[in-house]
Amino acid sequence: MRKISLALSLLLSLCPLAESNAQKKTSKRAAVKTAAKTQRANASEPTKQTSGINVKMFESMVPSTAKLMFIDSVVVDKKDFLQKIPLNKESGRITYFNSFFNANKEVNTTVYVNEFNNRSYYAEGDSTQSSIYTIDKLGNKWSIPVKISEITTDYQNPDYPFLCSDGVTLFFGAKGPKSMGGYDIFMTRYNGDDGTWYEPENYGLPYNSTANDYLLAIDDYDQLGWLVTDRRQEEGKVCIYTFVPTSPRQNFESDDLTNKQLNSFARILKIEDTWQFGNREAALKRVEDLKKRNTQDKKATSNINFVINDNVTYHSISEFKSPAAREKYKQLVALQDKYNQNIATLQQLRDDYAKNRTKDLAKDILFYEKEVEQQAARIKDLKKIIREQERGL
Repeated sequence: MRKISLALSLLLSLCPLAESNAQKKTSKRAAVKTAAKTQRANASEPTKQTSGINVKMFESMVPSTAKLMFIDSVVVDKKDFLQKIPLNKESGRITYFNSFFNANKEVNTTVYVNEFNNRSYYAEGDSTQSSIYTIDKLGNKWSIPVKISEITTDYQNPDYPFLCSDGVTLFFGAKGPKSMGGYDIFMTRYNGDDGTWYEPENYGLPYNSTANDYLLAIDDYDQLGWLVTDRRQEEGKVCIYTFVPTSPRQNFESDDLTNKQLNSFARILKIEDTWQFGNREAALKRVEDLKKRNTQDKKATSNINFVINDNVTYHSISEFKSPAAREKYKQLVALQDKYNQNIATLQQLRDDYAKNRTKDLAKDILFYEKEVEQQAARIKDLKKIIREQERGL
């Protein structure tokens, strides 16, 4: 097992302040140059330390550091970071307690709501202690909150819950004796056999550090993840890392790395060093497509044209009476967008094939023809289901 020096582990490094390459649309060479320049500039900044740093825990977790590709990062105000995460609606949504419950709590914790808008996980408490609760929607009303008792007082001030798409894996941030320092990301899983949760585990490096690591969110649909941390940031600032999640979890055991290299990955010192672990350009394209879909979804919910019957046409998503139909309509919008993208791709492939008849192009054309055929059938079925759900009320 490699040993990391105390001096290095206490630095707990620097979050790149590079602007979004997807927005700037720079070349890969320019992106690498900019990231390297930013890294050198940040190296001279003062580091921010938290009280109660557990150096031994950090050192013990370095050898099992997860291998991830961090494709981008951005520094934002902590109070605004929820709005800066372009989470796919199929992965649910994250909001604040006061907004969700129409409350006025002094400690404004966070709330996760699943994609069907019928289950929620949230933190509630004060500056001394909080707990995580879950509620289900029964009809138009939320059930009585159930406290997740397995998240005990060993996890101080738990907050930022996020449920993965598997419906059983829950991430949250918490402080306390099981944290390296400040907030750490913890993970627990739901045991459907007896209706309990397993004992939470520290999710390790590079997700955690001796600074505050608040939120981990995974979008399985787009194969993207977001980590929110204040490591080496000014007061009131956080860094949002965008990365590509891996399943099953991978580490560096088979890589012949020096202690310095492993420590760099553990602390996310240079995100450009992780670009070797995957296709960064493809991941950036997924981020760009996700943001476009989110923008289109907002437009779709504010101005729609959906025929229910010969006499009724909805022009706003708020007109849907059935919550299930409303969610199905959102799925329909996303599916139609993907269908339109595939139609455009198919047409381009056909144009290319007319100029250069290759087997690869022919295979791609057949693939997309099958895709659009299946999507068209699914769109037709969704429309029928939505109309039946609305008419049944």
